[in-house]
Amino acid sequence: MNSFRNQKVFIPVNMATVSSSIVESELFGYEEGTFTGALKGGKTGRKDWWN
Repeated sequence: MNSFRNQKVFIPVNMATVSSSIVESELFGYEEGTFTGALKGGKTGRKDWWN
């Protein structure tokens, strides 16, 4: 294959076992004070890394 990721480790994740709120906060981020333990200033979602 010609992918630059073909030599990287692939870790399969069973998404059925992951809470939907965790998936949402990881993909789309969150604002400060959204939930207990949220980082001060919020967090940028992973979708912003893709662009």
